[in-house]
Amino acid sequence: MDLERKQRFCMVIGVAVLAGAGCKASARLEEQRAALDREQVERMNELERLEARLLETQARTRSWEELGERHHSVVAIACENAASHVEGMERNAARQAEKRLLQRHQLAEASPTLQEPPPRTGETSNASIQN
Repeated sequence: MDLERKQRFCMVIGVAVLAGAGCKASARLEEQRAALDREQVERMNELERLEARLLETQARTRSWEELGERHHSVVAIACENAASHVEGMERNAARQAEKRLLQRHQLAEASPTLQEPPPRTGETSNASIQN
């Protein structure tokens, strides 16, 4: 029985050694898992910060694009308005020129001695240039 006892003792010691080695390995694995978990949390936090920055940049870009579109539409409306205003000014100038011409003809018919209307302030008549 002595041999049998020795064998049991060796088995118990072997199991204890293996269990101890397993505990050390298990503790090391737990440390690695904890480190990996911390790293994962840090990376997730960094990804969340990056996502927030990306969304902020996208929103800012969208705002600038919308402002650009509004600017283009306002410029187009302003150009249309200016063009119609210029056309109105041209029509008015043409009517005023017709009125002046009509007044000159009426004045020439009314007084045969005057060949041309008196000069406006700052203008010189053809007769005064010839003399």
